[in-house]
Amino acid sequence: MGMVMDDLISFVAVIEEASLTRAATTLCVTQSAISKRIRRLKGTLGAAVTSSAIL
Repeated sequence: MGMVMDDLISFVAVIEEASLTRAATTLCVTQSAISKRIRRLKGTLGAAVTSSAIL
C-alpha cells in the first residue's frame, strides 16, 4: 500500500508543480524517483495517467 500512496502523492505533486523537477524538490526525492513512481502508477492503473505536455 505504501508504494501506491507514494506513487499517487508523486503524481499529484507533478500536476500541482507542473514539473517533474519541482515535484521532486517539493518531495525531497530525485527526479528519477518521481519518474519511476509515475511509470509504476501507469503500470498499476494500466492506463496513461499524465499528459506528455506535463511530463
